Amino acid sequence: MTQAWDFVNANDLWQTRLSILDQSIDELELSIRAHHCLLNLGIKIIGELVTRTQDDLTRCPNFGRKSLYDVREALAMHRLSLAGEGNDRRRFD
Repeated sequence: MTQAWDFVNANDLWQTRLSILDQSIDELELSIRAHHCLLNLGIKIIGELVTRTQDDLTRCPNFGRKSLYDVREALAMHRLSLAGEGNDRRRFD
């Protein structure tokens, strides 16, 4: 039997996950290089970042494997991933 608090907890989880997408990329605490590259690509919030692919990011000069690794790890901490990656962590389980 479903309890009323199950709906409240699910709603709180949904709102928390959505609010992450509205946060600045500053919250990811990326390296200076990765952060500047994202800004150069016009990416300012996490919601914009998760719509981009690896290829989108690596088109930016100076955005290499280390920056890509940093971005993936930072997103994974929030159960998020870049667009088009196999394990889509953006789904709200």
